[in-house]
Amino acid sequence: MAAPAPRRWFDLPLRALLVGLLTIFIALTGKALGPEVSGVMAMVPVVFISATIVLLTRLGGPATAAILSRAVLPIAGFGLALLVAHLATARIGSPAGLALGLATSLGFSGFLAIWHLRRAGRRHV
Repeated sequence: MAAPAPRRWFDLPLRALLVGLLTIFIALTGKALGPEVSGVMAMVPVVFISATIVLLTRLGGPATAAILSRAVLPIAGFGLALLVAHLATARIGSPAGLALGLATSLGFSGFLAIWHLRRAGRRHV
């Protein structure tokens, strides 16, 4: 296991500044784009940055960079699942729409796992 990254004196003030800037950005865009779009815009960076900070403090820089470099496709699958759930709930109701969104997320993750295993198997042959 890698040694955790050292904590510096400016870590906490920097996090507070970033949260404040994100809040200002979301408040300003919320007026222009509406609450639905600004809510999604607020959720994605907060989740991604929070996960990055947790990983960075526990695993260190190189391991976190390796994890984040592989995170783009799963995040796209999560966005696809949210889109399917959003569109499906309007047409077929909440329970079925949410189930369809979950099935999309699980199906996309399964596809990525199988694709990754097949690529890894080709490298070893």
